[in-house]
Amino acid sequence: MTEEKTLVADSDEVLTIDKYYSTKFPGYYQLGGSEGVQIYLAKKPKWLHRKMMKLCLGLEWINN
Repeated sequence: MTEEKTLVADSDEVLTIDKYYSTKFPGYYQLGGSEGVQIYLAKKPKWLHRKMMKLCLGLEWINN
């Protein structure tokens, strides 16, 4: 039998990491809803860049 391993030992760690990133950066691209991939950027992209990312790749910009 194989044992299942978790990457995060405590569920509170995920919340702490998320709070750190959400206050440090102006926003992030999100793919797959709130449980999906989030890519934080140090600088907010221009409106055209955000629009093209949404149309071409399906990445939605979320402001903090």
